Amino acid sequence: MRYRPFQGLRLDDLRVVERDTQRPWVHSPRLTVGVGWWSLLVRQEAVFRAHGSVEEPCRTQLRLTGRYGLRHQRLKANLRTAEIEIGDMTAWLRELLPKPLQSGALRLNTTLVWEPETASRM
Repeated sequence: MRYRPFQGLRLDDLRVVERDTQRPWVHSPRLTVGVGWWSLLVRQEAVFRAHGSVEEPCRTQLRLTGRYGLRHQRLKANLRTAEIEIGDMTAWLRELLPKPLQSGALRLNTTLVWEPETASRM
């Protein structure tokens, strides 16, 4: 991990695994993360952006932008990916897709929202 002012944090060989099974969730050879420090200090809101390549659970390029409010602990993020070949996905990720989607390619362009109230209902 390296931090460079105005360029952000660079994470090399980032791996995220499931705690119980040690199953790999994400592997990224390089991910760059930027944080809006002014917003964090003044408004207590972390504004962030990340981009990089991902190898697991599928090969793609991703771009993630969002904000996390420290007061209300609310996260809102936009996730976009480049084209993802379904055949390149890990088996556990393919199992989450609808049955008719067994081949081809897709792109993600979605908004993720997490709030403490909704998390307690899951």
